[in-house]
Amino acid sequence: MRIDPSALMPAPQENGRAQQTDEPETDRGVLQEQIRAAQSGIRVSLSALGKAKASQSQKNEDIDKSELPDTVKGQLKTIRRIRAEIAETQEELRALAADPRLDPQARAERMAAKQSELNALSSALATANGGLMKAMKELKLDSGQMQTAMALSMK
Repeated sequence: MRIDPSALMPAPQENGRAQQTDEPETDRGVLQEQIRAAQSGIRVSLSALGKAKASQSQKNEDIDKSELPDTVKGQLKTIRRIRAEIAETQEELRALAADPRLDPQARAERMAAKQSELNALSSALATANGGLMKAMKELKLDSGQMQTAMALSMK
């Protein structure tokens, strides 16, 4: 939308009197409303994915601020992400168990699928923890760095 700034100017005056314009007063009112709306600012809303990423970056702020090597930081972030997925899957499993709308056969099938997902995530968490230990040994972290890494991995 383009707004003509000359439309906002008062009508030219001759001998102290405003001259008549061809624009009806209602057009000016609409135009002034549009200008007020444009001046009120721009609103930006994040998608669900954007909100999740923003939230995740805040959750990992303590990892980012630590003085650990980037490899260790990456492993710690992976561990946190997997733990969050495990918690979400466990919640979904509880919701399935409590859902009275499902017939027993459908509930059993869905719960088995969720349990398989949970098992895969648990395996991924064990692998990520192993990767963290390996990285800490290879990088020969001092005891203070190891304590920091272990504390961050437990959060």
